[in-house]
Amino acid sequence: MSKVNEFRLEKLNRHRFEASYFNKAILVIGATENHGYHLPMGMDTYAAYAIAERTADAVSL
Repeated sequence: MSKVNEFRLEKLNRHRFEASYFNKAILVIGATENHGYHLPMGMDTYAAYAIAERTADAVSL
């Protein structure tokens, strides 16, 4: 098993995922709701994803 720099599962193919070792997980959860006409409905998820990415960069994965 090797340590992979890429931590986003959606960017890994099956081979790289199976050959990798992960000892931590960050689950991103955000609401999908209306924020008026000026923002997308996924705004909460986008914000949570950005925070998760910064957290993953800050901790030793």
